[in-house]
Amino acid sequence: MRSHKKEDTATSKKKHLVLDADVHEILKQRKELTGSSIKEIGNSVLRTFIESVFLGDIVGRILVEKGKVSEDEYSHALKQASAELRQFQANVGVPVEMTRKGTLIAGSWEIRQIFRRSDDAFQVLECWTRDSRQLSMQAHRHASDEFFIALRGRAIITMSGTPYTVGPLNAFQIPSGAVHSAKPLDPDCHLLTILIPAVPEYFGQGT
Repeated sequence: MRSHKKEDTATSKKKHLVLDADVHEILKQRKELTGSSIKEIGNSVLRTFIESVFLGDIVGRILVEKGKVSEDEYSHALKQASAELRQFQANVGVPVEMTRKGTLIAGSWEIRQIFRRSDDAFQVLECWTRDSRQLSMQAHRHASDEFFIALRGRAIITMSGTPYTVGPLNAFQIPSGAVHSAKPLDPDCHLLTILIPAVPEYFGQGT
């Protein structure tokens, strides 16, 4: 009996991974989309990450053993890649350019703000296909929740590396802080986007 109690006590003292709120929200959304549990999704993501790290180590070892790179060169490449990744994660602001008429462009999208509340609590954007190249808006993030509503045509929205296709009358939410991008699939693609709170990069001219 005593051994069982010790075993139970040891089990109860096991520490569990505590997720940040934004990560938990993304896993919760994936659960709703896939029907899998948060535990199953989380384990799958972590296993994929661990496998990719091991794969990188194995590739590096093979290159060193075959004399393609030296140990120092491989170590330097790892440090450089790590620094570039940190820079990307720290600087993924909204990548838009303003046109002469005051609209914004990003990839194959043209965007204009059609409403913004005076206290910047939220804003509404209109987004449409501006050319036939199907170029994606660069991956970015912002401290606002974003809601896409597809009016016409189809678009691919990629959130945290996972692509989702939205079509007419579909809605899709991007939680605050999540890295995402979007590209139009059809020439008549037309979206409404609601941002809570407003994102200054989307204000446009004269707004």
